[in-house]
Amino acid sequence: MQLRCGQLLWPELSPAMRECAPLARHERCDVLIVGSGVTGALLAIALSQEGLDVVVVDKRPMVRGSTPASTALLQYEIDTPLTELTRLHGQADAEAAYLRSLQGVLDLQQMVKDLALDCDLIPRSSLYLARKHDDAAFLRREADARRAIGINARFIDETELRREFQIHRPAAIVSDVALEMDPWRFTNQLWLRAIERGVRVYDRTPLRAERWSTALPSLHTDTGWRIDARHVVFATGYESPEMFPELAKLCQLHATFAMASVPLSESQLWSSRALIWEKADPYLYLRTTADRRVVVGGRDESLTGDLPGTERIQHAAESLAREAASVYAPLAGLEVQYAWTGAFATTVDGLPYIGRIDANHACHVALGYGGNGITFSVIAAQLITDAILGRPNESARLFAVGRRPVASGESNA
Repeated sequence: MQLRCGQLLWPELSPAMRECAPLARHERCDVLIVGSGVTGALLAIALSQEGLDVVVVDKRPMVRGSTPASTALLQYEIDTPLTELTRLHGQADAEAAYLRSLQGVLDLQQMVKDLALDCDLIPRSSLYLARKHDDAAFLRREADARRAIGINARFIDETELRREFQIHRPAAIVSDVALEMDPWRFTNQLWLRAIERGVRVYDRTPLRAERWSTALPSLHTDTGWRIDARHVVFATGYESPEMFPELAKLCQLHATFAMASVPLSESQLWSSRALIWEKADPYLYLRTTADRRVVVGGRDESLTGDLPGTERIQHAAESLAREAASVYAPLAGLEVQYAWTGAFATTVDGLPYIGRIDANHACHVALGYGGNGITFSVIAAQLITDAILGRPNESARLFAVGRRPVASGESNA
């Protein structure tokens, strides 16, 4: 499956991960991870830290899937607002999911510090913007719901938004926990740390097509090598429904577009350089980079075949640049230097799928579907590590593959 297309920003800014040799022998391990993107890297770090013997395979060269196309707005906010998630899952589980996502952002920040990763990680605030005047009342209720569970979310009206951020929209929610970073450098450096810990990584190693969930605990490569593992974790992102038909009905594939500007002066950027996203479907989102570029994304569309080509990518990028100026007027005339598109998946409730598939206790998936996939991948690494080690984790059921929304008014306490 084609996961991205166009000229990507992040690989242009820093060197690539060195290639690892393809598998050329039989292997045995505690855990086999399939996928070398950011999710696989976070899993490798978490599992190896517990002393588990980990092998990783990927059919592509290292970090050449979806990760280089990420715009890396690292937020606790889930695409489904807390008030809406409460309707779908009940109050207790909706609040628990939001608090778990908030903790995921904080854990990611601490991980970068503990591992001394140089990935341009910068704490930011975030702005959830009303697009229409009718959105203001909703945002006020949403901010109240978040504050009620201890999240520092502040509703501001049109006047306050203009005064504090020079942004002309009817209202916004300001949150003080968010991060921006370079996802390419972050992932490459995670792999270096994992390899230092003894994780064995084999890229350009396709696995033989088979019924994965019944083929365990042995998997075979296209070249005939066998990998015996006690557990297998598929961190294969948006290609996973091709491998597990039972997942296809649980998500919807889309293409999203993104652009990055030339570097700007500090005076051209909005106050505090907060992460920005809209209450809209599809929504526009903006962030800055360490070298003062503006990254803009959005214009999502349903994906049923190949990703859009160069002409459509450039047209979308120019449209995104104009839309950015509608949010913050000084961005008028924003010059596009990089433009790309990438596949991504959404779920009915905006939550990822993490955990075992069906009753096969040896096969796990870590699928960070939704708008904050890297945050979800941090959570996935923690939950799957606990599951493999037999440690109970109350958060596991929130993101389980077999979860179901509760009826309105039904208790899930």
